[in-house]
Amino acid sequence: MISWATFDIFDTVLTRRVAQPANVFEILAKELRESGIWLPPVGGFCWLRVRAERWARRGAKGGDVTIEEIYLLLARLLRWSESVRELAMKRELELESSLLSATPLGLKSVEDARTKGLRVAFVSDMYLRDHFLRRLLEREGLWQEGDLLAVSCEWKASKANGRIWEPLLAKLEVESHQVMHRGDNPHGDVESPRRAGLSSARLGTAEPSRWEEAPEGSGVAGIREYGGLAAMSRLARAERPAPDDYWTSLGSGVMGPMLAGFVRWTLDQARQDGVETLWFLSRDGWFFYQAAQILAKPGDPHLVYLGINRRQLQLALGQAPGIDESSLFDGSRGHTLGLVGSRLALDSVALARLAAELGVEVAAVLDRMQKVRLIELLLTPEWERIRMDGLKQASIPARGYLDQEFAKAPGRIGVVDVGWKGRSQDLLDEIHQRSTPLQGYYLGLTRRQQVGPGKKGWLYDLARSEGAMALDRHERLFEVLVGGVSGPLRTYVRGDEDWQPDFETYERGESAPGREEAQAAALAFVALLNQERYRDWCSPETLKAFAICNLDRLFERPTPEDAAQFLNWTISTDEAHLDSVPLAQGYDLHRIRACLQKKEPWGWIWPGASLRNSPGSTRWLMQLAARYNQARAERGASAL
Repeated sequence: MISWATFDIFDTVLTRRVAQPANVFEILAKELRESGIWLPPVGGFCWLRVRAERWARRGAKGGDVTIEEIYLLLARLLRWSESVRELAMKRELELESSLLSATPLGLKSVEDARTKGLRVAFVSDMYLRDHFLRRLLEREGLWQEGDLLAVSCEWKASKANGRIWEPLLAKLEVESHQVMHRGDNPHGDVESPRRAGLSSARLGTAEPSRWEEAPEGSGVAGIREYGGLAAMSRLARAERPAPDDYWTSLGSGVMGPMLAGFVRWTLDQARQDGVETLWFLSRDGWFFYQAAQILAKPGDPHLVYLGINRRQLQLALGQAPGIDESSLFDGSRGHTLGLVGSRLALDSVALARLAAELGVEVAAVLDRMQKVRLIELLLTPEWERIRMDGLKQASIPARGYLDQEFAKAPGRIGVVDVGWKGRSQDLLDEIHQRSTPLQGYYLGLTRRQQVGPGKKGWLYDLARSEGAMALDRHERLFEVLVGGVSGPLRTYVRGDEDWQPDFETYERGESAPGREEAQAAALAFVALLNQERYRDWCSPETLKAFAICNLDRLFERPTPEDAAQFLNWTISTDEAHLDSVPLAQGYDLHRIRACLQKKEPWGWIWPGASLRNSPGSTRWLMQLAARYNQARAERGASAL
């Protein structure tokens, strides 16, 4: 029966406000140099400080050393006087104290152990003295009278070599099976205690992801400025089941800062603009709506998830979609007859009749010839009449739902969406021509057309030449990453009083493996930002800069792992749009072969970012294949 709960300290119950521990020495070097202490060139002190610890440990009889022993060796290497050595060591301890904070998961786990009646001990492989660590644990609300602290430099035994467990059990006066240990290190905190007979489980993570690095060239100022965001990303990952998983890291390091920055900016802008109600448009707006519910404060606008999309807005206006392949199938993950029926607002009877005349199942994916035949059929006078009747009937619930929602929001209304052009906002303004037009807040706006007044873009506003990335190449991926709350909006149903949106289940391939985990990690990041303890770890400016930096890394400098993850994800979940995720690095025969088999000869071509990552010979091969595929496509079109 468990009677003691033991916890690792660093990256388990305490974390540093930097991306990785060595960053502390880079900050320390700058402070020491500013104090007039001689140090080696940039990077030299950090290198020496790390190796002084290793060299001191090699000569230690017990296998671990104190910070005093490390600085004795470091002072000899740098020819410091005793006073300089003491000052440098004191500065490091002060810096460690200022950068260390409790982790939310550590606080909760320690509190849960106490609630269960377990006694608590802290066990750490560390060169910092126990009196220093105890003060930190007390300051952060982790320590209580009667707790035990075991530090390797004091006990001259460590978790890494497994020698600390025997004296620890003797000190606790318990058998090994009565102790449960948790920590972030798979070896020292999981395997080592298990070999000694203790129960163990992983808690937290120390491995930094590539998204948690400061922007290149930012120096010590960047380490300090972005250290809080890096730590928050790590803390958000630690709360997830697989903290070092690719999609978890992507969610906490890329999507989390983007989501938090955009939503915080939206709420601030809405207050300044006098907006009283914010509509988060279906379906991409659901992700932002969840974050806004976390971040909203008293005095912020009323938040509403509006079950409306562009197709339903067009229905409310009585606008019929075009009868062509682009209007009927574009943006779909599965080219089915059911999708066409949804876009044309056909009821089940009309859809069944259309399936019978075409000779296909409603859920079947249509091939090229079936699409051509379908379009010819829909253009006949009989089906044109059926379509118009369906449109008229479908417009009634769409208009009723919108009238209802406008009536609930008498003040100024703002709309929130992924964005790009704000066409849905234009349609809403056209439906209800108020004296005060809607205000739009978008992740980004493009130059594709003139963007009118009442629209603001956060991440990049290319209409005003702002932003570091080519949005036109990335918008599809954004929509895939932040979407997915439900399937397509089908219609509206009338309850006792209100109209309610009726969503279909997911289309084929809509639920993307990894996306749900990335979104959950991103929302965990947002929740941390809302906690008082971590609220001052970043500013709106650093959130935006960090988001731009990491999105630039993802889109413009993808690694082979990015390419593999997104390529597999695209092929498995978005088969009709192999060209929709612009992340592939170099010459990929698998992607080209898949596209050729699907008779989509241009689907395999990469954006400029991947061409830049390819060697000269690969570029030549890609251009040659492009010419071949173009000729092949032209011959196929002639045959048709």
